[in-house]
Amino acid sequence: MKKIIFIITYFTALQLNAQVITLNTGLSASKFSWNATPLGYTPQDEVARNSSVFLGVTYYNKRHFSFSSNIGYVSKKHSGLVYFPCGANAACQGRSVTVLNYVSINTTIDLKYPTRSGIVPFIAAGPRVDILVANKSNAFSYFQTQFDVNQIQYGCTLGFGIRYEISNVQIGLRTDFLLNFNNTSELKFETMDETFIFSERTQFFGLTLGYKLK
Repeated sequence: MKKIIFIITYFTALQLNAQVITLNTGLSASKFSWNATPLGYTPQDEVARNSSVFLGVTYYNKRHFSFSSNIGYVSKKHSGLVYFPCGANAACQGRSVTVLNYVSINTTIDLKYPTRSGIVPFIAAGPRVDILVANKSNAFSYFQTQFDVNQIQYGCTLGFGIRYEISNVQIGLRTDFLLNFNNTSELKFETMDETFIFSERTQFFGLTLGYKLK
C-alpha cells in the first residue's frame, strides 16, 4: 500500500508541471544469466519477449533538452534449458521458466535536435527503479534452497529514438536499455564459499505517442 501511495503522489506532483503527456508501448526483450557452474549446472539461456507499456509526462521542455518521468509495467521473462547432474555420470535436462513482473519508474533528461521538417531525433538517460509486483518462477526449483528475488531493482535507463511533431501531436519510435546496478537474486553457500547470482538485462522497443498541453 505504501508503494502505491508513493507512486500516486509522485505522479500527481509531476502533473502540475507537465507540458507533454506521453504513452510508450511495445515489446521488451529480456535475457537472464546465472553463475551456476560451481554447482554443476549448465544453463542454456533464451531471449524472451513480452509487451510493456509506459505512461509519462515531459516538463521543463526547452528547444534542445527536457525532463521526462515515466511509470510503466514491465514483464521480464526467461525461458531456457538447464542441464544438471542426476547420477554417477549422467546429466538430466529440465526447462527453467521465470516471469518477474515489475512496476517501473524512471526520470530522464532528454537531449534532442529538432529540425524544420518536424523530425526530432533524441537520446535519453536517467535513474530507474523497478518494484516487483508478481513472481512466477520455477528457475530455482532444481535447488534444495529456494531463492529470494530482490523486491526492488535499481539502475538506469539509456535510450534513443526519433519522433515527428506536428502541431500538438507527437509520434515516433524509441528503444531503451534497462541497466541494473543490483542483481535479481543472490544466495550465499557457506559450505562451498560460493555465491549464486541471478541477473538479467532488458531492452525495450516501442512506439511513442505524445500530446502537448502547453
